[in-house]
Amino acid sequence: MNIQQFTKPFLFSTTLVLGGLHMSAWVGTDGAFRVQHVEVEGCQYSNEIEVRAAAQALLGKRIFEVDLDSVQERVAGMPYVLEARVARIFPSTVQITVVEKQPIALLNDRGTLPVDEAGTVMPRLKAGTKLDLPIISGIHLARRGTHAKLPETAWPLLEFMRELNKADAVLYRQISEFHIDHKMNLTLFLMREGVPVYLGKQEWHEKCDRLQTVLKQLEMRAERVAAIDLRFENQVVTKPAA
Repeated sequence: MNIQQFTKPFLFSTTLVLGGLHMSAWVGTDGAFRVQHVEVEGCQYSNEIEVRAAAQALLGKRIFEVDLDSVQERVAGMPYVLEARVARIFPSTVQITVVEKQPIALLNDRGTLPVDEAGTVMPRLKAGTKLDLPIISGIHLARRGTHAKLPETAWPLLEFMRELNKADAVLYRQISEFHIDHKMNLTLFLMREGVPVYLGKQEWHEKCDRLQTVLKQLEMRAERVAAIDLRFENQVVTKPAA
């Protein structure tokens, strides 16, 4: 009687185990469960061919066994990559999703190099890539190469640019160049006719508030100027255009 009670569950369990072993063997040998494709998403500045090449060694391998972490590490180390995610898409695809660093300016130092908001100087972009970004001039790199950074003397300017871009993106887009001289005086050059705006060494945010007012007044009066000087406390000095 006891034997009859346990016969059916035992047979059922045995069938599941054998079925699982058979499925495992089939998955291991079937080509549908081997990596046949590598998809890449999110590349605006990064070289998509180089990103895809990071997973090239996975092609033909069992999708359950491939080392995704090593691919993620290689992609995350690329110059324009802020974050990389690598996933299996069954039955036969590995997908790489890239989140990129965003340049906020172009450093003018023996050519123009993109700079992100952390001050990391990135390699030149491929030919034909257009960046509508202001120039940083007067700053020189102590060293070049992978993961080069702006020098500490540029950090106050970089922080100012980050905050200005977030607080007043309209004004930020009107500036074509941020120039720092050897005494750390800041001069802005406007997109419109390259008009210089002298801000001096400090209180740059407050002076930009005054600059907005000046620009609105000049626009209302249809008045052209050759320069705007905001270095003096509570004063605005303009030089009329010739």
